[in-house]
Amino acid sequence: MNVKICNKILSINIYDAPSIETWGVLNRTVDGYYLPFFDFDGVRLDVVREAAHWLNINFKLGPMLIRKSSSFLTKEGVEIGSYHLIGFSKLTLPKFEHILSRVWCDKGFKMGFRLEPERAWVLRVASKIDLETKKIIKPFCTFADFCQFKTSKILNSGVFNFFQKLDKFKVRNKYKMDNLDELYLIRYWGKEKLKKKELIKLGNRA
Repeated sequence: MNVKICNKILSINIYDAPSIETWGVLNRTVDGYYLPFFDFDGVRLDVVREAAHWLNINFKLGPMLIRKSSSFLTKEGVEIGSYHLIGFSKLTLPKFEHILSRVWCDKGFKMGFRLEPERAWVLRVASKIDLETKKIIKPFCTFADFCQFKTSKILNSGVFNFFQKLDKFKVRNKYKMDNLDELYLIRYWGKEKLKKKELIKLGNRA
């Protein structure tokens, strides 16, 4: 709506107030590589495990972390959930886009680069909170499985150590790690996603 005041046009725009708040991790590294992130909604855990093993056979991406965003039980007692599959190998953007096009994760997630203001892909880690009622809409994402695949690729220290400290998973294999102990966190307000001004620095690696 435009309003004329003192021979000047004042433009007034009305937007919906943000309704939720949460935090997520960006898959773009501080040196411009992309980590293999994937989002699966409405599936069994074994579907995500199958994707992790398929990625290992075809692309040798190394260790893959599976985290549960939310879930429910069917009448037959089968758990159906939303899961995040997280890899730590540093890939170029074209390489990651090629891999993403081959995986049977959510179509909406595959659009992430075009939809996200940060030109990257984001996976939620924190609780999703209703700003009006302060109630938790979706719980804090939790550990589901850690697949210890071998790889010759270099892993990103920042994101790897962040999730290892969060989920306390054990690491048997030795991996080549970069020396970057930083990662990007994204704060959500409603459907808007804003990057926190400072990088999160973890300090000493685990």
